[in-house]
Amino acid sequence: MLREIWQSLLTPAPGWARRSGLLYEAVSLEARYRRCRVEWDAHYARCQGVIEQAAAQADCGGTVVILGSGLARDIPLGPLSARFERVILVDAVHMRAARRASAGFPGVVHSTHDLSARLDPRGGPFHFPADTRLAVSLNLLGQLPLPLGVGEGAARTVIEEHLALLRQAPLSCLISDILWLDERQDGIVERRDPWLGVAHPPGLPLDCWDWMLAPPGELGGKRVLQHRVCAWLLEGGPVARHPLMQGVAS
Repeated sequence: MLREIWQSLLTPAPGWARRSGLLYEAVSLEARYRRCRVEWDAHYARCQGVIEQAAAQADCGGTVVILGSGLARDIPLGPLSARFERVILVDAVHMRAARRASAGFPGVVHSTHDLSARLDPRGGPFHFPADTRLAVSLNLLGQLPLPLGVGEGAARTVIEEHLALLRQAPLSCLISDILWLDERQDGIVERRDPWLGVAHPPGLPLDCWDWMLAPPGELGGKRVLQHRVCAWLLEGGPVARHPLMQGVAS
């Protein structure tokens, strides 16, 4: 606990990320990874494999944008850095471990952005750089509405806006939970749809797997949290000719 408190104090984060709890979530995510490394590494390996498949379908050069870069452990930074001129890692908070992981790869930069477009009073919708070849939404979609504290209707709007954003890139890879399972100690299993009824992309996913988010013992007793994850490759249109993002490197 003391380690997490210290990290919260020392990790650079904008005020809106602190107030909304996103800094706390980032610190907690890293702490849970340390405790559940075996289960999470299996999930991260599947994510990396899917991203490499998607990158192989994209034109070389230009920029690849990772939305929801998190701890960067699920991102194949080496192959992406070799294939694209620039790799932009976008998230509300960039932990020091994520910065260290990406430090040795040329062309990798960090961008701090509110991807819900609702928490940062001076922010706005995200725009892809004009030279974007591939966009990746990484374990992000179902998480976007959570810090907002909004009802299901408004939460669905946030999800739909994110899917529309991905269609603005020439090619995108969507990796997302499609089912949350909470198995409690009494044997009752609660099933939740993180998409809140929003339709999944058409066609078969590239891959699907189960992520044991909290194995037995993590939450006390026999309670477990498991997410069903799927990945899709989506074709979009040409990137709108917005200026390159200001302050990409943070």
